Order: sequence, then C-alpha cells, then structure tokens
Amino acid sequence: MFQESPNKKINTGIQQLYMIGLYDALPVQELLNIFMKYLPPTLFNKLKRYVTSSPNKIYTSIHWDTFKSKIDQINMTNCSKELITLLNTLTVSEKYVKTFHIFQNHQATKTTEPNQTNTTQMVLNFLTSIYQRNILASLIKYIFLQPLINTFNTSLLVTQRRGLFFIMQQRLQEIIFECVLTSFNGSNYDNYLVCNSLILIQSRLHQKIKLFKKGASISSVLCINRTNFYHKKPSARKKVLNNKWTMKLYIKDIRNLVSSTMTLDKVGKLFNLPVSKLVFPYNQATSIKKIKTISSLQPNNDHFWKDCFFGKTTSLESRLEAETIFKEKKFKNLYEYGTYYLIQDCTLLHSILLTLFNSFLEQNPVVNIFLRRNYSQSSLSFQQFFIIEPSKQIEKQLAPKEINNTFYNYMIKQAVTGGLCTSFVHGKMDEPSSINKHFNYLEKPNLCDK
Repeated sequence: MFQESPNKKINTGIQQLYMIGLYDALPVQELLNIFMKYLPPTLFNKLKRYVTSSPNKIYTSIHWDTFKSKIDQINMTNCSKELITLLNTLTVSEKYVKTFHIFQNHQATKTTEPNQTNTTQMVLNFLTSIYQRNILASLIKYIFLQPLINTFNTSLLVTQRRGLFFIMQQRLQEIIFECVLTSFNGSNYDNYLVCNSLILIQSRLHQKIKLFKKGASISSVLCINRTNFYHKKPSARKKVLNNKWTMKLYIKDIRNLVSSTMTLDKVGKLFNLPVSKLVFPYNQATSIKKIKTISSLQPNNDHFWKDCFFGKTTSLESRLEAETIFKEKKFKNLYEYGTYYLIQDCTLLHSILLTLFNSFLEQNPVVNIFLRRNYSQSSLSFQQFFIIEPSKQIEKQLAPKEINNTFYNYMIKQAVTGGLCTSFVHGKMDEPSSINKHFNYLEKPNLCDK
C-alpha cells in the first residue's frame, strides 16, 4: 500500500504480503499413475503419501538413498518413455497455479490481517509445496539421467575424483536436486516480500539460505534443504527418521532476459501469447477487510484507480476490461478478483519463460538457460561471444590428455581460460588416442642463449 505524502516527490507506504501464486506444471496424479506401474508398492505408497499431503499436515518421511537404491535395481526404460510422452503433451493452463493465503482468507467468511506469524506460516506452506514438487521432479530427472550417470561412473577419473568426467558427473548429480523459481522484477519486490520469512523458516529448520544482492536489489536467493519438511504428531515418540532428500531452490529474477523498457504485459503481447496481464487497483489494498468489502471495480472512478506509487492512473480501456472479467467470473469482492489476477500473472510469466526457454533451445549451438543458470541478456551474451564463438575457432583439440612435452603441457594448462578447453584434465597417453598427439612432435624451445 502506498499513499501520497505532503511532499509530492516522496511516496511512503508499507509492503504487505496477502497471497502467493505458484505455477507448478507437474501433474501429480498423472505422474503417480505412471510411478505406480514401476515402483515397488511400499516405495510407491511412501511417495504418494508424502507428495499428496497438505503442506501443513505432512506426517510421513521420505529418503532419497532408499529410492535411489531401489530404482537402480529396476529397468526404468519404459517408465522414462511414458514420462517423456506425458511431459511433452503438457500445455499452459491456469489449473496448474496454486495460491497460498493468510490463514483461511480464501474462504468468503474469513478475514485475517497479515502479521509476521501468519505471513511466515503462509511462506512455509509455499516452501513446503515446492519441496513436495521437487521430490517428484528429482525422481523424474534421475530416471532420465540414470543411463548417462551410470556411463560416467565407469570412468576411472570419477573414482579418483578428478578430471573432466568427474566434473560432468558432479554437475549431473547437482541437476537432480536443483529447483528454479522465477519471478519478473522479483529482485525489487517479490524477493524482499518473502526473504524475511524465508530467513526465519530456514533458521528454525537449521537449513541454509543465501542472499545475493546487486545494488539495492536481491538478485538471487538460494535455499538449501537437506531434510524433509515434516510435522510431528503430538503423540509420536521421538525417533531417528530416514528423511534426507536435498532440495536446492534458486529464486531468480528473469527481468533482465528482456529489454528494460518491456513490461510483462508488453512481452506477452510481443510473443502473441493467449494470456494477458490484468490491472489491479493497488491503492485500495490497504487491508484484507477493505478489499473483501469492495464489490465493484468502479471503472469510471479515476480516484479509485489512481496509483500513487507510479504517479499515474490506469487507462479506462484496461479498467473496463477488468470490470467485464469481474462480472463474467461473478466475483463477489476485490479479494476474489485479486486471486484471479494473481493466477493470470503466474500463467503469463510461465508462458513467457517457456517461450524464451524454447527459443534459446532452438539456437545453434543450443543454450539451456536453466542448466547454465543464466537469467540475463548480459550473461548469455558473454557466454556467446567469449566462450561459444571462440571455441568454434579451435582447429585442434587440446584435451583431455597430458602430453609428454613438459614445457608445452605447462603452457597449455596455463592458457586455459573461460572453460574453452580442459587440458588440465590429465590421463595416460596411449596410442589409439589422437587428442594432443600432434604436440608430441614439436621440438623443445631454446629458452636461453648458448
């Protein structure tokens, strides 16, 4: 909420979190139907109980090593094919958006104003839901990557914990547990609203949280949870649980993936997306009680729609469109409309991100913005100009063998920059290998006068 102060150049206000939206495209029931065919009944029941429980009523635990050891004994090829078929047929839909509210404010008769306690509880439910989702995502990714990981495990360099194959195997292991939550301009707004609660939650759970700031903005947040979110029953005895399942949640802002002059609405229209961004009278959101008593959007009332924070008034065309939707959906108050507005926002953001992701995948060479953890135009441009393009110009392969010319081997090793080559990954020389072989015929340089 923002209000005008006597000095017109200064806006003062309080930011409050009324609700949170999360777009989660993984269809839980359809995935469980597939896992039921391939996982042992005991294992499947554990999985089902955990991922289908309400975020604030989880009374079971789940352990990664148990699932991994069992999956390694099963041929999951057909399961992998079914999962790929299912995920390839998913389309963007509002039904995948989950909303989280203060206490029970989503019910028409409930009105609870936000405070630190109930806001933290809402964020905890939000974080727990992401963790439940990541359980399924981790299983899916491991089933997909299992053949590749097993292949890398055959390399002696992996057991020696060094070399290129070990680094690649490590990165594959990281991907399994990584989870990315994106926002648009979240570094200035969303991250600030949830970070205080996230810090409290992670501290109480004895888990890690890292904040990365860029100027006054919180550019990234990393939450590392190594144990289950779990609620003890009052009557339960204290016992040691097998509840280790890591989640590395990256909260990233994708604002810099598009031009600084482009709003979320403009980007959606640029991509010709079927979802459009709605408008909301933010100045009216001074309390839950107030927005639950407003039964009309009053499109012809300029004062009602004046935005003191940006110092402008929403266009009449946008207000009339919002009022039409308000009547068509038969919303009873501004709170119900606000929930729908949030759902539309999440759907639009997901559509934009999916479009950007697919467009980068179609480039040559392929760029996966998630695996590279690149969420800005500048970082993608840097990789393109200083890593990808120069690597195309290398005529001879310089890795991963060590050559028997000590001096040249040292020079090559020192020359490695930006990941262009990996001559520091040393292995034994052998006749069948052609890598670096051309250097063995070079004469040693004369470094000093005779």
